[in-house]
Amino acid sequence: MSRWLNAVQRSRADQLISIFENGTPLIQYDYAENLDDGRGVTVGRAGFTTATGDALDVIEIVVDCPADLVVFIPELQRLRRTQSAQTGDLPEAAFVRAWKAAAHLERFRDAQDRIVDREYYEPAMRAADALVPPQLRLLELMVGVGYTAVIGELARLRIADLLAAGPRTAEE
Repeated sequence: MSRWLNAVQRSRADQLISIFENGTPLIQYDYAENLDDGRGVTVGRAGFTTATGDALDVIEIVVDCPADLVVFIPELQRLRRTQSAQTGDLPEAAFVRAWKAAAHLERFRDAQDRIVDREYYEPAMRAADALVPPQLRLLELMVGVGYTAVIGELARLRIADLLAAGPRTAEE
């Protein structure tokens, strides 16, 4: 069990993030498209990208990664090195198809989850512990997307327990 959120809270937090990222509480492991936002192809549950290299991180940690994804590793390594959104040497349509096809594999979803934990969740929770009480995190979210949107989604997902947890004490 995480020292930050219990399993139910974490699941609900992931659903809320998915709503803001993809408009649905269902985690979008198979998401893949070039948004033309300067980050190359955006893929997976957290919007991993070919320019930042976290899409490659997912592929590299998959046990028995599907061969139709492995073939992209050299080009993905080049894109990460240069942090380039120029995917001209990456056959985007084939990469998108291969990502979507691999998304049904549990080991591929697990790899995405591990990268989310390592690169986003754990650093965010450590920073939040050090810097921001939970009330300010909620305030920032409400300022960013609006009170009505946040309260509506919280009510819909029934994550009152996440909010009721209150601030953490020094003993926790």
